[in-house]
Amino acid sequence: MKRLLIIAFLSLLSASYVNAQRPDNYQPTNPNVEFSSSTLPVVRISTGGQTIDRRQTCQVDVAVEADTYEEGKAEMKYWGTTVFTHQAKKPLVFRMLESDRQYMLLPLYSDRSLVRAQLTNVLARQTMEGLPATNYCELVVDGVYYGLYLLADVVENIFRLRSTTRQVGMVDYMLLAELSHDVDCYRYNVGNVDAGARVCEISPMHTWLGYGNNYSQDGYRTDTWIYEENGLLQAQDDPWLVPEEWISMAKDAEFRTLLKETWNERRSTIYSDERINEVVDSLASLLRESGALQRNFQAWPIWSRRVWPNHYLSTSYEEELAWLRQWIAARCKWMDDRLSGAEVIVEVAPVSILSGFTLDVVAEAEPGSTHTTGDLDGSNYVYYSKGLRNDGGLPEDGLLTSEETGVTYQMADYDSNNVLKLLYNGYSGTLEFGQPINAQELYFLVTSTSGDGTYTVTVNYQDGSHSSKASYGVSDWWAGGGGGGVVTNLYRYNRSTNQLQTNAGHFRLSESQLSTDSSKPIVSVTFTSTSASSWEGYQPYVCIFGVSAKTERIIDHAPSVNIDGKAYELMRFNSGGQRIDHPVKGLNILRMSDGTTRKVMVK
Repeated sequence: MKRLLIIAFLSLLSASYVNAQRPDNYQPTNPNVEFSSSTLPVVRISTGGQTIDRRQTCQVDVAVEADTYEEGKAEMKYWGTTVFTHQAKKPLVFRMLESDRQYMLLPLYSDRSLVRAQLTNVLARQTMEGLPATNYCELVVDGVYYGLYLLADVVENIFRLRSTTRQVGMVDYMLLAELSHDVDCYRYNVGNVDAGARVCEISPMHTWLGYGNNYSQDGYRTDTWIYEENGLLQAQDDPWLVPEEWISMAKDAEFRTLLKETWNERRSTIYSDERINEVVDSLASLLRESGALQRNFQAWPIWSRRVWPNHYLSTSYEEELAWLRQWIAARCKWMDDRLSGAEVIVEVAPVSILSGFTLDVVAEAEPGSTHTTGDLDGSNYVYYSKGLRNDGGLPEDGLLTSEETGVTYQMADYDSNNVLKLLYNGYSGTLEFGQPINAQELYFLVTSTSGDGTYTVTVNYQDGSHSSKASYGVSDWWAGGGGGGVVTNLYRYNRSTNQLQTNAGHFRLSESQLSTDSSKPIVSVTFTSTSASSWEGYQPYVCIFGVSAKTERIIDHAPSVNIDGKAYELMRFNSGGQRIDHPVKGLNILRMSDGTTRKVMVK
């Protein structure tokens, strides 16, 4: 399938962009930075008083003071859509009329480290033979210093992976795209993909939004594959999806084997932690020693100020570099675990809650007034267990499996506090975990009484950081004759009169789901009610009964066992059928490499 190469430099050909211009040509915040020369290449532009435009080119005088000096007349304009709209420092393209060479100037405005895009280029040139270089340069327009840019040849930066090693080239690009975790790597920076022949055109220079620098589309995370992001993109109504060719390649057994082999080889050489840190340090040193680092941030003072689309708000250059190194280390570790041949065991299980429940709202025996401490709805109604009555009661062990998702939840003991009840709009409560956990997703067992409710969730990580979900809606607990939920066949019990209510139909428990950053241990979750009073004046109460988590365990290799003088590789399972990597007390099931199984009891 042939796909149009939608990368920034082709915006030169587009006439659909709206006309956007400013008479001062978008001068820096501080247009008075002193500058005369640099050890880096310098691009000097003289507009002759013209306003540079976004749609129409204008003719300007340009001098490119690099290894090969070039000056003369050039056609110039701004380029880009999102990057132009959201960045104060604008990108430019120009064509030298005499040589017909076309150049791009990338502003690097939203990358406070100034090294992300160039890091990708340095790494790419070590594996993709013939890929042109990009170079730092400093830009001066009409005598005003505009700061640090990347200077790139527009046409030559379309690199075609066409050779006898083209399959390796596709693998190398995919590994580099995933390492940078730039959400646009497959969508905008590639084109003319032929999955069967393993051929495509790429432009690896556009990754200043990678390496954790993007809060949108989960770009800041270290624990997801970019090629699998279509579900998230569709949920956000983003029309530009990852092309199917990349998804099919990633699922191809031969390609995946090559992907793993290449990653492990690269990690021992050019993608090693030491090599990556060396490149970051050398690029940062180059910018410091040239003076470009200081001059750039004098012209554009953005420290401690939110700039689109930054995830992390750094206050200094050293802090930004430290955060970048930490992010890269976590990303490499996550990829190591999945590309080293190790097995990833995914489990969904209830989370042990240490504290945070505020009321006991499950009657396990009568009288209700002494076996509960409060109600759910402000009218003395609570749930009850099957120990009080089987029909319409909750399981005595508190284990519930969702009728919709299959997720299992564990309710707290019925003779202790077992619900966090949010009493009014703005009311908050926090459930503290029994121990920190690294989770990909959290699931919440909830209901709402006295009407449909809404609430927000804040995930609290061990390092002091937080992540939030804007809002959840939860249906009223009355299910009538049906309705979705974790369980929908419950009745309710009046803790004051000790009467069951069965004539109103069934009541339910519902659930919500939240994606989390699995690279950081979670210690607690804070819930806040955003429920407004109904038109009848009722205040909905959001009630949280439990939390479950989707987690991953890495098993490095299959252990072996010697039986009758012969060695067998084996996998271990517990009595519930869950994969385990070490013996547990009780029944252990051993599945041998020859397909046979054995049961072993461990005391």
